[in-house]
Amino acid sequence: MTVPLKVNIGQLAHDDIIIVTVGPTGSAKSSFINIASGSHCDTVGHSLVSRTCEVSAVKYTDDESGQRIVLVDTPGLNNTSKGDLEVQAMISQWLRSMWENQGIDHQCHPLFS
Repeated sequence: MTVPLKVNIGQLAHDDIIIVTVGPTGSAKSSFINIASGSHCDTVGHSLVSRTCEVSAVKYTDDESGQRIVLVDTPGLNNTSKGDLEVQAMISQWLRSMWENQGIDHQCHPLFS
């Protein structure tokens, strides 16, 4: 596995596999991304207090398949600092920007944790 890197939408390629994690605050979305990618994000919380404040992405290459994988972390639903509509709007905006601005034409595979 390559060293995972935080990336922005402009660094995504049309053949990247993109997995967006969505779920309530405290459901281990950030922990899943850290374990799956080998990254060490400092926004992992260990309580029901929200730590992830924005949509962010980590990209790495899987050793076995050679496929580039992008894991997208999102603020939790039932967030302690943002309402669900605000969180949903942030996720929708990130996805819309990915599809429209980068011309990426592939399916999004939400992973509900």
